Amino acid sequence: AGSFTNLATATGDDPNGEEVSEDDDETVDADQMPELTVVKTSTTDPNTYSEVGDVLTYSITVENTGNVTITNVMVDDPQATSGPTYDSGDDGDDILQVGETWTYLASYTVTQEDIDAGSFTNLATATGDDPNGEQVSGEDDETVDADQNPSIAVVKTAIPPGQTYAVVGDVLTYELTLTNDGNVTVYNPTLSDLQATVGPDYQSGDIDDDGVLDVGETWMYLASYTITQDDIDNGSFTNLATGNGDADTDGDEIGDTPVTDNDDETVEAIQMPEIVVVKTSTTDPNTYAEVGDVLTYSITVENTGNVSITNVMVDDQGADATPVRGADQVGNDDAILDVGEIWTYTAAYTVDQDDLDAGFYTNLATATGDDPNGEEVSDNDDETVDADQMPELTVVKTSTTDPNTYSEVGDVLTYSITVENTGNVTITNVMVDDPQATSGPTYDSGDDGDDILQVGETWTYLASYTVTQEDIDAGSFTNLATATGDDPNGEEVSEDDDETVDADQMPELTVVKT
Repeated sequence: AGSFTNLATATGDDPNGEEVSEDDDETVDADQMPELTVVKTSTTDPNTYSEVGDVLTYSITVENTGNVTITNVMVDDPQATSGPTYDSGDDGDDILQVGETWTYLASYTVTQEDIDAGSFTNLATATGDDPNGEQVSGEDDETVDADQNPSIAVVKTAIPPGQTYAVVGDVLTYELTLTNDGNVTVYNPTLSDLQATVGPDYQSGDIDDDGVLDVGETWMYLASYTITQDDIDNGSFTNLATGNGDADTDGDEIGDTPVTDNDDETVEAIQMPEIVVVKTSTTDPNTYAEVGDVLTYSITVENTGNVSITNVMVDDQGADATPVRGADQVGNDDAILDVGEIWTYTAAYTVDQDDLDAGFYTNLATATGDDPNGEEVSDNDDETVDADQMPELTVVKTSTTDPNTYSEVGDVLTYSITVENTGNVTITNVMVDDPQATSGPTYDSGDDGDDILQVGETWTYLASYTVTQEDIDAGSFTNLATATGDDPNGEEVSEDDDETVDADQMPELTVVKT
């Protein structure tokens, strides 16, 4: 009412017994203090949010903390998605009595902007009329903090999957993705791949084309890399893609918190370590015929694989000495046998009698080296040089008869037969035949004990022949000695020589007449 007025009345009787009366009133004004107290409280459990669509719930209490009743109470929460809706507290008269508290419920659905802002504050306002029709109001806000997770994810993948490389110049292709896998917007997104030959080049993913990496967006890039020899030698190629950006954690639409991530991808090489050895005789003419002849060789070692080879060594067990490396036929003389390089070595061999007897000389050159994994790589090649074999026997048959004649039946002619190996190969199975000899031929001397007629060796045989009348009548006696043997190839070698001894003929007749 705002005031209180009450009336005092006095009555009495006059002398005549008539009533006499008078009254008076007094008004006292009230000290009216209309007041509303609003308390807004989050009832969200847990009291935070992290995803778009999260719902924040609130309890809003309106208490009449004044001293006058309040009517026409209304509660407003303009940011609320739902409510405020009256819940409890009124005693049923729709008047907010002094000391009475009414409760309202409201809720709010979170947006991306709220997560980016880091917190969400909203205001509830209560209004009503005091007994004089004057508006009374109160308000309160509530702040709920966001559970921010600024994050990006980089994924680098070789495409097609399972690709490999084997040749310098092979191109590896990659798909790279940059994803906002956190819950706040990221500004200034970049993706780098420092080793890429081309790219990364943006392809797609910025759905709203705003240059901002929104939560849940995945941007796709392409990049490529051109293989070098080092990559093949290494056996694999790994390169790293790095994503960067600035997360907006205060809602001002400007990135303020750096975020980064990276991912690497490894592509395996197909390593094919291989060397090829070629050994070639440089002897001119390309043959040999004497002990002491020197055969010369060129040995090339080529890297025909796809990886560099180190610690290259060339061995030629049949050479007089270790092969000597000359200038690279193809290469840079850096002691690494690079792919495609050809190194040249020289070697020599001095012929011996066994080589002449064999008819050819074959020796093997072997090259070894280490591939980039420390595994041995090797190859070999042999070269054959044919001998110019000249098997030859020289037979000399000489009469050793003294005096070197004959005159009577029964005279004995004696002979020396020499068989010399005047060729360049050894002769075995030597036999000397003198079919007219009465005795022999019988070996006498010359062999070194191995029963092989070595080159330059001379064997001596002895034979004899007993003269007949026919030999005296003939005036001379000639007979033939033949030597045969086998060369190293099993082929027969033969030679002969004859010797003639003249008769001392004494024709005479003795006549006796009786």
